[in-house]
Amino acid sequence: MGQNNFAEKDLKQLKEALEKQKREIQEFAKYSLRKKEESKIKRIERIIREINKLLNNEKELEDFLQKLNIGNFKFKSGNVLTVIEPFYLKVRITFSLTRKNYLDYIALKLISKKLEKYLSVNSVNRNSTISRLVKFLRSSKRKETNFYVLRGDFRNYTLNIPRAVLFELLKEESIDKSLLRLIENYFKIENNYSISFKDFNVKSFFKNFNFEKQFLNDVEFNSFLNYDGLLPGTPLSNLLGQFFLKEFDIFIEEFIGKEGFYIRFFDDFIIIWQCDIRDIKKEIYRFLRKHYKLFQKDEISNIVKIETYKNRYYQNLNSAKFDFLGYLFITKDEDIKITIRYKTLKKFLIKYLHTYKYYGNGKPKELKDYLTSKVVYLNSWLKSFIFINDKRLLDNLYINFILPDLYRTLKKDKKIKEPKRTVKKLKNLFKPTLIHRHLIKNRNENILERINFIEKEIEKLLE
Repeated sequence: MGQNNFAEKDLKQLKEALEKQKREIQEFAKYSLRKKEESKIKRIERIIREINKLLNNEKELEDFLQKLNIGNFKFKSGNVLTVIEPFYLKVRITFSLTRKNYLDYIALKLISKKLEKYLSVNSVNRNSTISRLVKFLRSSKRKETNFYVLRGDFRNYTLNIPRAVLFELLKEESIDKSLLRLIENYFKIENNYSISFKDFNVKSFFKNFNFEKQFLNDVEFNSFLNYDGLLPGTPLSNLLGQFFLKEFDIFIEEFIGKEGFYIRFFDDFIIIWQCDIRDIKKEIYRFLRKHYKLFQKDEISNIVKIETYKNRYYQNLNSAKFDFLGYLFITKDEDIKITIRYKTLKKFLIKYLHTYKYYGNGKPKELKDYLTSKVVYLNSWLKSFIFINDKRLLDNLYINFILPDLYRTLKKDKKIKEPKRTVKKLKNLFKPTLIHRHLIKNRNENILERINFIEKEIEKLLE
């Protein structure tokens, strides 16, 4: 590709993609009840304006593209954010480019797009991942053979990636030198923490006080200081994280052969094999020590976590219970129950009963909009768990939470003279089993068309 890596057409394609994203967010924002939607739209609008400025100024456009094509583009500093996940009470680390510096964002999007062609990383889709797992669990092969299941995940995912190793792997892909220079520049992006520590030798300090090992194993701190690892939050960190684990995928697939099953979704993975699965754990550890260039045996526990079950790290698939991507799979002989794990149910209840409130700023919301938002959330939540077959769970969610909440809401609205009668008219729109059945039959239905239908139905039933 050389000097023609980036061109004006790439900017125009990015602009079209952003405009489409903006339209989708705008349509959905009315019923999402998330304040973030407005800031997302504003951010996209600013980026589009920046692209338009480039497209309308020949000199600036040429300068921007030339910097990318010769690998000279320099990224400005960003901010490391620690975000509390309220539903799981977890602290997540993310990296954000400096506000208003949208050229960096545009450059990263363009670089990621070009890099995808070199790296041949499979696109990750949650539903297709679960679909493959379900297909195997229901296959005749699974029923005829004694299989074992092992669940694991990569701790701190991209934070653990050694940059030197990653860069050597990238070189082996015959990536254009200018593109490699851009990736090197990406590794050098400073942040609010690294700038504060810039004039101090932290590594030497901890070494002198016999804390070298603890410091080297502290991937969060090393990433904050910009010594190593990749901070999550940018399009490029996700792509490089997927690429770095591509060799792991190849290794496992070759090791278990065609008789087994393996799948990974970002940092979560499942291995199903018919032989003594204890051999796999040893091989995984051996491979990862080599892949991450680790020399201390105990260091591997900082990289990967293998889940245990009754003092074992594997289960017989004829009688197993394991979760994956929010689902809970329970197998007993040939029966497979696909339900939802506890943490995900808890998150649903908090969002449905607390986040989606009837009152906002002390004032009641418009009833039609409020009810529509509840049904839209139910539809989008059930669409993300389209493979469940636990009708009993869905019925109990309806009886214990959804129906009482609907009645409670209608009682609060002074315009509703007969709440019980109104509940009877509306209840089928809120029933999870009916929603789930509809979603299965209409998997390709546009979510915006579904929202439009729900809105009209609620308006009609409230008359």
